[in-house]
Amino acid sequence: MGMELKIYWKTYLKIFTSEVYSITCLVASRAEEKHPSNKKLDLKDRDWNWKQNDFKYSETRSRSQPGYVGSYAMDALSMALHCVYTTNSFSEAVLKAVNIRGDSDSVGAVTAQIAGAIYGVSSINNNWINVVLRHEKFEGDLFLRAYKLFKKEKIV
Repeated sequence: MGMELKIYWKTYLKIFTSEVYSITCLVASRAEEKHPSNKKLDLKDRDWNWKQNDFKYSETRSRSQPGYVGSYAMDALSMALHCVYTTNSFSEAVLKAVNIRGDSDSVGAVTAQIAGAIYGVSSINNNWINVVLRHEKFEGDLFLRAYKLFKKEKIV
């Protein structure tokens, strides 16, 4: 990710607040320490340091759910943030996410949403857009649905 975006993230994430300890740690990109909310949990499974270049899913969840790791919201979001933070484009971020394995379609979707918000629709590979558009019922259906969802209009 470009230096300007990293500075923006660093500034914005410093002002983010949450009453939930684990979310505070995830936003700060750090491992959880002992806390009343995690007293029954193994802290080795609570490392949300997604800014690390070698960030990985929890070893315990990876072993117990090899094809499904990343389905846990905290895992999906931390890995999506990692993929965007450690790459320099929409395509790089999404390709990294979907090739990590586990629940890669979910993590890829979250990554694409974050990367799309940062890099914009013009950064999305036209071939990728055309593949998605093949699934439309009629021309413009996908964009119409997105627009109606954005405007909170009924979709029929």
